Amino acid sequence: MIPLRDNQASRRITAVNLALIAANVAARTGAIPWRMTSQDYLAAVAEGPAVGRVTPVPWDADLAAELTRAGVTVPEERLAENLLGALCPDS
Repeated sequence: MIPLRDNQASRRITAVNLALIAANVAARTGAIPWRMTSQDYLAAVAEGPAVGRVTPVPWDADLAAELTRAGVTVPEERLAENLLGALCPDS
């Protein structure tokens, strides 16, 4: 993997490909993405970087519309503590 120096480019690549990767994994394995629903997004959305291209996902018909409506991404750094707490509740 080639490291990216431009953080904005990194976010753009992640935003564009994340939904496609997750949709592919879900379709092939029957997996259900964790904490990637429109309700999760709406609970976490605040000021943030602008949304790039929005792609519909098979596990939540409303997610693409909510992303488009709000127009901002949710940086993973904002959710890291919450996600780690959910994985390790006794920590």
